[in-house]
Amino acid sequence: MIQLLSVLFLAGLAYFLRPGAELRVFYWSGLAFRMLCGLALGWYYLIHLGAGDTTYFHEQATALFQLSGDSFSEYLHSLLTAQHPVYMGEARNEFFIKILSILYLITGGNYWISGLYLSLVGFYGSWYLVSRIYQYHPAYFTAAIASFLFLPTAMFWSSGVLKDPLINGALCMLAGFCIRYWHHTAHRLREYFLVGAGLLVLFYLKFYLVAVTSMAMGILAWAKVLDALVSRKTYKLLFTLGGAIFMGLLVTQVNKNLHFDQLPESVYNTHQVIYNDSEPDKTLHFPDLEPTYSSLIMHLPKGLIAGLFRPFIWEVNGPLIVGDLQNLLFLLLFFYSLFHAHHYRFTTLVLIAIGFITILATFLPLVSPNLGSLERYKAAYQPFLLFILLIIPTKRFLS
Repeated sequence: MIQLLSVLFLAGLAYFLRPGAELRVFYWSGLAFRMLCGLALGWYYLIHLGAGDTTYFHEQATALFQLSGDSFSEYLHSLLTAQHPVYMGEARNEFFIKILSILYLITGGNYWISGLYLSLVGFYGSWYLVSRIYQYHPAYFTAAIASFLFLPTAMFWSSGVLKDPLINGALCMLAGFCIRYWHHTAHRLREYFLVGAGLLVLFYLKFYLVAVTSMAMGILAWAKVLDALVSRKTYKLLFTLGGAIFMGLLVTQVNKNLHFDQLPESVYNTHQVIYNDSEPDKTLHFPDLEPTYSSLIMHLPKGLIAGLFRPFIWEVNGPLIVGDLQNLLFLLLFFYSLFHAHHYRFTTLVLIAIGFITILATFLPLVSPNLGSLERYKAAYQPFLLFILLIIPTKRFLS
């Protein structure tokens, strides 16, 4: 009975969040695609492989759910007690498992319905961003639909029982807020609550994402202040650059691994651990990488190319071939946009988005060279990458 009620509540929630009639076909089709991706992810890892992060999360959340039936007071104590410091990787899993256990209370411990709830969260974040683009930049609505609702690998990894639906939903929600903030000064209290919740989710689940996102939002806020107070472009550029450097130094305090004296060693150590635990033919390797800033700087171009376009079509096979085809599309769109870029001027929002993508695309391959894991992590910025790469083709062909 509880499972039937949870399904009805889920359907009612999706119906309540629906947009106006002119956008409903995109809303329902995007939601259906995201739900199918969540079910496909569960089938592939829980049923077909019987292993993976989603299986681990399910087992741990099930144990907590069963504890709630034996002793609800002990369950609440476990829910409110952290077993690991927040900067450790285990703390991220612990935080998500607790969230999943709450969903299990709602769904009667049902993995599949809980995955649909998480898929809805990820989708709603994406839809919030798409609706803000439609509101303020309607010429790019088609590009937004393709990028944030139907990009295959990104939608697959941001659905189902994983941390990623919460992460990607929060990222898109924050991006949508940034668009609205740039065009308006007045905001509803609900939007500030969502911003705080989004940053908190990123802080607990992916510390590097909250660092890069906070930096981007800080630069955007500073740029808007300068836009109102400074008229000369030269001064505005210098002050913006100074603000970006200050924000970059500030966010290094988010986590000890980002501290200025720890960053090269953190990147190197994580790279070595992941590379040694992975099969050689399923990894990117940077054999000359050392735990120094000079070595890190020398490897940044290789990391950026890998983050944007690898694995190439001949490097992997199996399910990862979908990602290869996407990377090929990104490469073609990149050269097309580069060839025509001199005809266009990019807005402040687009430039900040490019910076956000560049930082993540550069460092993630260096930190996580495993191709399978990298494909999952890239889902955080690939929708934004596709959207940026579609701007010039959209202007030329669909305006």
